[in-house]
Amino acid sequence: MTSAKSLLNFYFDPNQFAADARYIISRKTRESIEKVTEALADIAAKNQGNKREPSDIGEIYQTFMALAPKGIEVLKQEFDTLYKVRKLVRSLAYPKENPKLSILSSAFLPLALQIINKYWRDGMLGGLFRTLLQNWSYPGIERLRRFVGEKINRYSGNNQTLLVLKHKAPFYIEDQGTISLGLNLIQNQKKLSEVWQYLDLPDSMKGYEYFSTVGEAFTSLVMRKQQFEQYIPDILEFLKQHRTLDTSKKCLCKIILKLQNGDHSELRERIKVSTLELIGDPIRDDKWLPWAGANETDKSDLKKAQTILNQWLTQQFIVIFFEKLTMDEDRKAFWLHYSRHISNFKIYGHRQDRVQLSGDYRIKEEYLKTHFGFIKNAERSQRAFVMVVKDYVFVEFSECGGAFYAYRKTNPICPDILQDSLSIHALRHSKNRKPLTSIQNEGRLSHTAGWKCSLSRWLKTHLEI
Repeated sequence: MTSAKSLLNFYFDPNQFAADARYIISRKTRESIEKVTEALADIAAKNQGNKREPSDIGEIYQTFMALAPKGIEVLKQEFDTLYKVRKLVRSLAYPKENPKLSILSSAFLPLALQIINKYWRDGMLGGLFRTLLQNWSYPGIERLRRFVGEKINRYSGNNQTLLVLKHKAPFYIEDQGTISLGLNLIQNQKKLSEVWQYLDLPDSMKGYEYFSTVGEAFTSLVMRKQQFEQYIPDILEFLKQHRTLDTSKKCLCKIILKLQNGDHSELRERIKVSTLELIGDPIRDDKWLPWAGANETDKSDLKKAQTILNQWLTQQFIVIFFEKLTMDEDRKAFWLHYSRHISNFKIYGHRQDRVQLSGDYRIKEEYLKTHFGFIKNAERSQRAFVMVVKDYVFVEFSECGGAFYAYRKTNPICPDILQDSLSIHALRHSKNRKPLTSIQNEGRLSHTAGWKCSLSRWLKTHLEI
């Protein structure tokens, strides 16, 4: 019996149907749809303050980098449409997590710019400008800066965004553009924290690398002024908006070095609070690593600033400890004199002491997390100020007549200042109670008559301070 399929000459093969379906829409139509979809997504992203990257940007990057060693003619064969070149524009800084591998950082950047130039449209300026500002410290940025500068100078259209860009172009394309911008802000009494409005740029660009250089240039310029103090609040506001760790290090380093001399107690307090928020506790070396590209002077200045800030913080805690937890002006003055030699410290006390300290406006909670520990098996009046000085750990007890203990770090019984809690017995170990003398390098010293002279001589003999 003849089947209906045979009579109708209808045979359905699902695999063949799927294969044929791929060619229903032409390649040209697919590219047009993708282009329109991408444009709509960019409009939506722009309204949200972020530029959307094409979903296949990694594929475009891989294709370019694979063909680039074969030369410009091979690249021209692959990047043969305006659609593809527009995507190439967006791929110059890929991958962002490893800039050294990007087209922008490679020897093939001139080839990419040659292709972009062949298919040039003024609409590409926006994307290249973002890439320029976002990746200002890239090795290949000078070549891109010259290319963008040439296109900006040649622009003769009436697009308001590009006209504003052309008007401000010297700040972006001249060799000393960021310094010129800093000077311009100062001369026109404009705030660094409003630089984005001054340049008519969106808030989405606030974290771009270009503004790290601008902030550093501005800070360097105003720190040379006699009335530099008036600019510091503005710089701090800029750093909070820019919110980039390396920029905070560059700017705050210069401010701290400037404030190390003179009477700037109020400003120092503000800098201490802001630095803790923007960089971290100066006792944390991992928070104070030099930024990429820092030269030897930068590294040295950053280390000095870290040391100075730590000294300010140490002095503050010494004052508070000997004023609030024990009333002893002599010991407060003594240790303030040696504060520059204290590399780390911690107060060990009771929970009530922590509550009392947290209520002091001079101490921030973040500092207490690092510089306060709990003392165990101790009477209420017993607290200790523990200091690290060179190869020693010192323990000063708070109670009236309380003794001073000196431990070498290499001694197994030396208290570990990294511990969140220590017992009273660990702080005044029974095996470390020999009187400190000129020949005794560890031990105990009572605060009896003449203790300051005795301890000063001991510090001079054994620590050379």
